[in-house]
Amino acid sequence: THADIAAILNDSSGGSGPSPINEGDDLETIIERRLSEAISLIDVSALKDLQAKFIPLLERPLLKLVLARCKNNQIQAATALGINRNTLRKRLRELGLKDG
Repeated sequence: THADIAAILNDSSGGSGPSPINEGDDLETIIERRLSEAISLIDVSALKDLQAKFIPLLERPLLKLVLARCKNNQIQAATALGINRNTLRKRLRELGLKDG
């Protein structure tokens, strides 16, 4: 379920811990490692529409973390995300992160 996937992505107690992130790792490599850990803990054959379930789960923390990194400057965050500020504000409202 949606909640199961969220719990897996947020679980930091599994096994020997997350794979280390090396200084030279690119973003795709880092994301692939984390997703690999999450996927290995679930029975993918029992799930349907996995991509449709993961994308919203990734968008919320992405927007939150980019905004925090940009010190809540929505113009900077929107530029970093490759969207315009109005789109960012709309998504923040839709995801219940801010009134925008």
